[in-house]
Amino acid sequence: MIQAVQKLLQPDLATDEKYRIFLQSVRYLRQSEQDASYHEMLKRLSELAQKAMQNEGAGKKAADAAMQQYVEAYQVFLAEKNKYQVYLVGSLYSCEKVRLLLNYDRVHLLGWTQTADERIGRSDYCIVCSAMKEHTLHAIAGMQHTFVVRYDLVRHFVMGILPECQGLDIRFREKLKSKVEGAVLGLSYVRKLNFDKLKHHIACFAASSHDLFLDYHKLMWIYDEVVHKHGGELKYCVLGMDFYRLWYDLSMSAYKERMMCMYHKLHCVHHFHELDAALGRYEEDLKICEELLVENYMDQEYHRESQIHEKREANVYDPTEEEYQRDISILKGHVFHKPYPHTFCENVGILEKILKFSRLRNIQILVYIPPFTKVFHACTPDSMRKDTWDVLRELQKLYAFPILDLSEHSAFEKKHFADCAHLNDDGADLATELLNLYMDEIW
Repeated sequence: MIQAVQKLLQPDLATDEKYRIFLQSVRYLRQSEQDASYHEMLKRLSELAQKAMQNEGAGKKAADAAMQQYVEAYQVFLAEKNKYQVYLVGSLYSCEKVRLLLNYDRVHLLGWTQTADERIGRSDYCIVCSAMKEHTLHAIAGMQHTFVVRYDLVRHFVMGILPECQGLDIRFREKLKSKVEGAVLGLSYVRKLNFDKLKHHIACFAASSHDLFLDYHKLMWIYDEVVHKHGGELKYCVLGMDFYRLWYDLSMSAYKERMMCMYHKLHCVHHFHELDAALGRYEEDLKICEELLVENYMDQEYHRESQIHEKREANVYDPTEEEYQRDISILKGHVFHKPYPHTFCENVGILEKILKFSRLRNIQILVYIPPFTKVFHACTPDSMRKDTWDVLRELQKLYAFPILDLSEHSAFEKKHFADCAHLNDDGADLATELLNLYMDEIW
């Protein structure tokens, strides 16, 4: 159509052919009359079409000028029609957030709705922005011409479960612009170390869990980003360890959904096979989001709520007797109740893979055991503590890595802990200071 409309500006175009193309262009405009997003554009084109017709008998100069305006406006209209036609569905709040993320160089937004509106069927893509009832999703999916994109699930997996993961990824990419020479892995919460105070150009990936399988794949991914994609050198890895980690498998735990927090980077879920059938579709949605949304769209989602995610943890662990007994029950019955010999064997193998991968690439490993509360130590089974140390010492003979054990360091008091197992920000500052001092000695 665009080539045909451009012919209207040819000075030697026959009158009959000119009218035929002009009328064809007007008929094409009417196909978009039902789309409210084109209303102003169509109104303007209608006015210009009438002006072009009226000026046909007013002399060549006036007629050509009017037709020039019509063709230029028509080209703008066709440029919008040639973009991806997109409908948003969900709550007004969620649709408004996604509207701000659309890449308008590629996308024309037709509108938004909370129901299975038949107008969705005229779009190329329908982006689901918030949770919808199953029958509504089914009705939209049944529309012939549109493809449903589950942005609500993409956002939930990348940002909704553990927003800390996205925050660390943003910091990592910022740090890559200058220099990254190491990484911290194996800690379950950001507040166990202070990312901003780490020395030796070390990036922190102390989330989403203390799962060794994830850490192995994170290390390979970080190495690829630093060395292959940015031409840097990865020299160091601080690997967090505790006394139940070798028995822990996130993908088989009650928190298995956290495996998805970095799936868009790592593309692995270990034993979380319940999602196998849906992963292909999720991969496709990720690719479509890259096409329809602005670059690093999830960063904007994070920054919009960063004041929530980046609050300092000032809580101090000072439990009442009832809370203390509750914590003992949780630690004994949940954290340390891990009768999983097969998981232990698998994790020992994964730990050795991490060490071998690092040695082959001249990455120096430091095993770091963070501070814990007295109640945490009291609940740690002697057998798990012994088995952990046996494994570490045996592997230490083969791979010659140092160990920094702060688990019972005298500098840490009640005021440094947020709960029975995790440091608050003051504790994280102190742990980071001690880690930095140790790294200065060995590196």
